[in-house]
This record gives sequence, structure tokens and C-alpha cells, in this order.
Amino acid sequence: AMYVFDLSPQYPVDFEMANYYVSTYPESLFLNNLLMGRADVDCRHALQNRSYVKYGLDGSKEEREIKHVDELVELIGNTFNINLDGTVDFEILRQRFEKLD
Repeated sequence: AMYVFDLSPQYPVDFEMANYYVSTYPESLFLNNLLMGRADVDCRHALQNRSYVKYGLDGSKEEREIKHVDELVELIGNTFNINLDGTVDFEILRQRFEKLD
């Protein structure tokens, strides 16, 4: 099991400080890395910087390194279902991609 849910009430104060911290702290994992995850019907997709992994429900694991920004854009669009057209400056994306480990 990855998560446990119960019916305990949750309030904004329970999340605000943590969300603020991870989105503004200069050494935050979320500010310094490209992180994406998506659950699909038969697998889970994970992207961390240049590393893409597809985890199958059967326990299989497919890994690959993203070598070019065009490959990243295709992965984001086709696998993570995010359309970047008109929302991203691709030159800035290319510069940021080159700095990823």
C-alpha cells in the first residue's frame, strides 16, 4: 500500500505551511528538479529530470534516459497528457533541460 486514507477532517492550515515551504525554499526538491508522475490503467509513469520509468502492475519496470528536449516534450504530451503549446517558452525549456542531471 502506498497511501492510507481515513475520514479525519483536513483543514487548509494542515497544508499551507508545507506547500509554501516546498515551493519557495531555495534547496527544495521541487524547485531544482523536473518531477512528474501519472497513474494509468495498467501502469504508473514517473519522470525525474532526465530519467523516465514506467512501472507495470505486473511488477515490470521499463527505464530510459531522456536525451533531448524534443523527446521530453513528446513524453510530456503523449505520456503525461500535458499540452505545452502556447504555454511554454521552448527556448527557456531547452536551457533548463540542458542543466538537468
